Amino acid sequence: MRDVNVPGEIASLRGSRPYFDQSRLPDANLKYVAWVDLMGASSIMSRSLPIAANHVGKIHVAALKAKEGIAAASNIYPVVDGVYVTSPTQDEVLAVVKRMVRSLAITFVLEDEPLHSFMLRGSVSYGPVFEGSEMRSCSTPLQQEQDYARYVLLGPALTNAHDGERCASPFGIWIHESARAFAPAGQRPITATHWRWWDTTIAQERYDRSLASALTEHLLAYFVWCEAHSTYLLYEKERICAHRARAEEYFGAM
Repeated sequence: MRDVNVPGEIASLRGSRPYFDQSRLPDANLKYVAWVDLMGASSIMSRSLPIAANHVGKIHVAALKAKEGIAAASNIYPVVDGVYVTSPTQDEVLAVVKRMVRSLAITFVLEDEPLHSFMLRGSVSYGPVFEGSEMRSCSTPLQQEQDYARYVLLGPALTNAHDGERCASPFGIWIHESARAFAPAGQRPITATHWRWWDTTIAQERYDRSLASALTEHLLAYFVWCEAHSTYLLYEKERICAHRARAEEYFGAM
């Protein structure tokens, strides 16, 4: 590339290139990263924008409410039809994810109209990340637009959480191998591939098992309805069958 001629009018624009100095970045932090998103978002958006807006809006409202009361060390990053949640501790990230799944499971169970029902799923990983607040010092525009930088997030833990979500059941949380193999000092890795969010010993949360049981019943009925309206919903019958089988396995372990 160095031997290729660059016209003078282009060479003169060297100073207009976007500038980012990665050498100013601190060491990457090891954090838990969860990705939770709306299932079938592309099909839903293609089918009906108002319905898609309703579903996506509820995902983000649930995320904000789930973060309430959780330590400031955890952060939420909205991305179109889902959210990333980061935290240095296992308990924090799982608490946010559990609250989010619980509130949307209640929403699903109490929805009378199948057409307005929607499902979510997610995954949790562990690894190095850079968050927007750490990247501001690398570029003047990011320093000037701090609200924009606040929602920048990158690292292999994001990829692992995003890709791992495909292995999860509807309303289920998959644990990526990184979170099953590694953990911060003083903590133990999560031992299961599927995290059972309804398992708890906390008295005020024991209704979670009842919720999971009701959710299972409603999910199976919903899949029957989806299969009867597959073409209308843009939801392939093969995918319906696969999601139903995964839900039966996941919730069948109760």
